[in-house]
Amino acid sequence: MSKQLELQEKRFELQMQMHQEQIQKLNSGIPISVSQTAQTSIFEPFNPSQELWKDYSDRFFTFVKANAISEQRMPHVFLSNQSRETFQLIKTAASQMPTPKNINALSWGEIFSIMSTNFSQRTFVVRERHRFYTELKHNATTFSSNEFQSWCKSRGITCISGAPYHPATNGTAERFVQTFKQAMKKSNLSIDLALYEFLLQYRRTPGATGLSPSELLNGRQIRAKIDTFIPHEKEEMKDKLPIPKVYQFVKSDAPCYARNFKVHDERSPKWLPATIIKILGYRHALVRLEKDHRVFKRHFEQLRPRYIKKPDVDFPLYLPGWVSNKPENFDKVPEKEEACSQPVPRRSTRIRRPPAIYQAPTWKRRRRK
Repeated sequence: MSKQLELQEKRFELQMQMHQEQIQKLNSGIPISVSQTAQTSIFEPFNPSQELWKDYSDRFFTFVKANAISEQRMPHVFLSNQSRETFQLIKTAASQMPTPKNINALSWGEIFSIMSTNFSQRTFVVRERHRFYTELKHNATTFSSNEFQSWCKSRGITCISGAPYHPATNGTAERFVQTFKQAMKKSNLSIDLALYEFLLQYRRTPGATGLSPSELLNGRQIRAKIDTFIPHEKEEMKDKLPIPKVYQFVKSDAPCYARNFKVHDERSPKWLPATIIKILGYRHALVRLEKDHRVFKRHFEQLRPRYIKKPDVDFPLYLPGWVSNKPENFDKVPEKEEACSQPVPRRSTRIRRPPAIYQAPTWKRRRRK
């Protein structure tokens, strides 16, 4: 029995040594056979129609940390869990790099850059909004494959190819490519910002029809930095906003009562006298309190009209025996009376009542046949 126990302990120690060696090889990045390692953890593939790449990459990083996967094994784990379309896209992008690479030789940084470029949030929105085309013009032989032709046919896209060695057939597109390259070379910004600025100016530039691409697509001109030099909204138009009839008393410099929200007891008034300083949009206004001149922002529903009583004016009492303070003898320049050729008629200015006209009652009127 003692010999059997010793043999079992030796076998257990050998197995533990083998496991430790395998763990060290995994951490060091030395490739080992699949039979010696455990199977790769399963992670759901990326679906661009249901999830953004940013959210998927965050979930993948969490999965990598939870399973203690090294950075050198991240490309293998990522590619082994992707669909055929994503794998083919990364493989094509790797072959089109300045120095073509095999897909198995890509690092995680290169794979992340490829996925971020092809599945960015802006590209995702554009694809979802303008995903179906009707016509495609090209000369490249890469677009003549049966797979691409069947893909275009399923979406109703007509492929048109020009004559060989004649780039002027698609001269407008070739000229745009030249303009784009010149703009990107002269720009000192990053690639993303330079592309954004170029497309912004291109989409607001009028074409041969006199309208810009943004006006043809959206029916309005998009705003740029140059539009900030011109006021977007005139101050004069703010007083002409369509305000409901219930709040017709809301005008600039108009007296009103503003709601007081600091009511602690019965002595604190619920409504405070104030004056409207400025109207903000369709529902708000700035008011200044009459007591301490504090300025608050209130909704129209938190305002009430206030009417100021006009003070009584005292008129002097003129008596027939009233004596003026002026001296009796003073120089008075006589006024010249202009002779009127025709006398001006004097008519009464009172509102006359219209004459009463006899009207038969409705029950006495005869009906017309």
